[in-house]
Amino acid sequence: MTIKDVVKQRNNIRKACWGVLSRYPSAIEDLVEDIIFHIAGRLDKFRAESSFETWVHRIATNQAINKLKKLKKEECLSLDASIGGTTEDIDFVDVLLGDGHYDPMPSIGRFHDLETIRNSLAWLREHHNTNYRALSLVVVYGFSNQFAAEYLGISPTSVRTRIFRARESLRKRLVTER
Repeated sequence: MTIKDVVKQRNNIRKACWGVLSRYPSAIEDLVEDIIFHIAGRLDKFRAESSFETWVHRIATNQAINKLKKLKKEECLSLDASIGGTTEDIDFVDVLLGDGHYDPMPSIGRFHDLETIRNSLAWLREHHNTNYRALSLVVVYGFSNQFAAEYLGISPTSVRTRIFRARESLRKRLVTER
């Protein structure tokens, strides 16, 4: 494979980026160029276990996901705020734990400092990683259930179930630490 082959994949790279970053169209063109340079520098890593197009698409998708995480981190509220938090931090916790329906424990974030919430998220990541990943992809990073399902290799219904279970686990853990 040559650099010309990579450049020929520009439209496929753009489509992969658009699928992930459709809410950030201004970031796509720069990312496409960065991905082309990244792939050009890694041509020696291509092992031909899959088609070249598949390999390029996977790299483009992963790079777009990484870019989305950076953009979301800049845009979203951070759990790295000072202990004690702010109203925005509490709202973030409510979104993380909420499911859009009546919650018998409203504003659970008001009863915990952010360190406790961070520890609970770390516990969830360690003990229920797939549930944590589904929750992160859909609730924190804003991906669709369909995208999360494809990324995790499960059905969209399983994504919804895992998000529900992740929220329930977090609620139970936070209630016991109260």
